[in-house]
Amino acid sequence: MSKMNNKSKMESVISKIFAITTQCLMCGHLPTEKEKLMALFKNVDATEEEIIELAKTNKLEWVYDIHCHVSKEEYTKSMNESLHHYLTRG
Repeated sequence: MSKMNNKSKMESVISKIFAITTQCLMCGHLPTEKEKLMALFKNVDATEEEIIELAKTNKLEWVYDIHCHVSKEEYTKSMNESLHHYLTRG
């Protein structure tokens, strides 16, 4: 992740992706098609590969309902795995 070596840049990317995905989830729809997901992230200063790496390494944050039946850690891991899957499937 050449562009992500800067910690503040990575935090900014994570924050922007969090805002985008939170808005989608609050509206009841987060796309699962790669093209639609990448269109959502078009104004995020990161490459597709960098976003995939953040998901793969469980670095992205997700809005979490405190009444969720699984822990925040499990939920975050599951959401990152799902995003990684949707961005890398053929």
